[in-house]
Amino acid sequence: MHTRIRKIRKSQPNKEQRTQQAFADKINISRSQLSYYESGTVTIPDRSVKDICEKYNVNEEWLRFGTGEMYKPEPEIDELAYLMGMFISNNDESSTRAKIIKAMLNLDDDGWKFIEGLVERIAK
Repeated sequence: MHTRIRKIRKSQPNKEQRTQQAFADKINISRSQLSYYESGTVTIPDRSVKDICEKYNVNEEWLRFGTGEMYKPEPEIDELAYLMGMFISNNDESSTRAKIIKAMLNLDDDGWKFIEGLVERIAK
């Protein structure tokens, strides 16, 4: 398990988040305790396993046993944020895609009902 903890830490997107101190702070342990975990010097308590899985969206089965996927599936709202980012990526603020997203963010209930009907017609 100790090598998988290091792998989680090293896979963080920002360089600052990859430090032992940043990782330890996020799971409420000391940097030295994390060092012991990563070196395999100590047994990792269940509380720390749970905290790592919760804070880093890690699959507990993968962390404990190395089986399954490293990360749990992203919650739907995170997936939506990712897809919206992909939708407007590589486009400037004046692009049609950006305008569509901005307009949709300002819709009232009637606007959403209209969009829902439009999507249903397109999907047929």
